[in-house]
Amino acid sequence: MGSGAAGFSYIQTNQIFFLITDPILQGRDPLRDAVELASTLLNLCKSDSTSIALAEADEHLGWGPRRLNPAADYLALQNRVQAVAKMGSKPYTYTSAFVNHRTRRFVQSPF
Repeated sequence: MGSGAAGFSYIQTNQIFFLITDPILQGRDPLRDAVELASTLLNLCKSDSTSIALAEADEHLGWGPRRLNPAADYLALQNRVQAVAKMGSKPYTYTSAFVNHRTRRFVQSPF
């Protein structure tokens, strides 16, 4: 991205990179983490709002962005949540996520 001397300013991974490499490099499964994250998002969901900040979910899980982001990416890529990315969402990939009927079905039967 960008246009530095070598034709770019920095290199950024895509969302699938960590989904593939985390089981090997980190020893954790982003799919299982996605189930736990989806469950947490549903538990935090208030009746007047279906949007939950990922920072709030992370407070409950205590994972940190490095573990939470691949799980959130999995949910977003599989349309299990509608993820919202805005300026200022760093260190999280998304600012918030909207839960829906697909989120509930995923928690009930993820595999």
